Amino acid sequence: MTYLEYETVPHSILDFYIYTLFMSILIAFFSFWLVFALHRHHGRDVEWVTSLTEYAEGQGKNVIAMKALTEEMDKAMGPRFFWLALVLFVLFVISNLLQGIFYLFMSDELVFILENFTIAYAAVSISLTDLYVLDRIQKMDSIQSKFTQAFSDSMVDVVPVLGSMNERKHQYLWLHALLMVITLGLYGLFFIIWVAHIMNDHIKKQWVYEREVVEWMMSKDNVDSIDVRITPKKMNLLEKIYRYV
Repeated sequence: MTYLEYETVPHSILDFYIYTLFMSILIAFFSFWLVFALHRHHGRDVEWVTSLTEYAEGQGKNVIAMKALTEEMDKAMGPRFFWLALVLFVLFVISNLLQGIFYLFMSDELVFILENFTIAYAAVSISLTDLYVLDRIQKMDSIQSKFTQAFSDSMVDVVPVLGSMNERKHQYLWLHALLMVITLGLYGLFFIIWVAHIMNDHIKKQWVYEREVVEWMMSKDNVDSIDVRITPKKMNLLEKIYRYV
């Protein structure tokens, strides 16, 4: 197909090819952003349970179960998947940009092959990301629920009584994977929105529980105000955010 022929055809294979390159970059970015958000939140989760373990240990409580759960939380997500996702995203963007620059010099057959590869890669990428992020966020939610229960149990003799963080009902990964296969990845495009919602719900639930813990500590220690502490010194999570006065 020559450039002149392309100009005279309102909707050619080249039109759809360019749309595919652009939209697949957006999909890949959203997919990577989800992994990045999970990676950052996991680090915060580890710091959070570590700080509560240190607090309980400082109160002379039995922290064996909490330390085991803290170690489990630390291993719940390694950095390898994050770096893999980053490298693949960068390579995918570079590949799409190069295709967009040189597409006029490609044959129809090559365009068709690259177009289908781009669609297939985007579908597989977002589907695997959906399943991985959902699996890890459910894992972290489960660990946090067990940890807060262990923390609450260790403080059972303290008034007022502190509750635990309820575990979210888990979803069946195999069912979502099956739907992704049946729809050739199209389901994954919509399901990623639900996965992001689940992650946000988990984070919101954690924030609520953190506030309850702070209020519980204030009541237990008979203080009525808090300050934000900003310091370059490395501290645990609670020390970074709150100071009792």
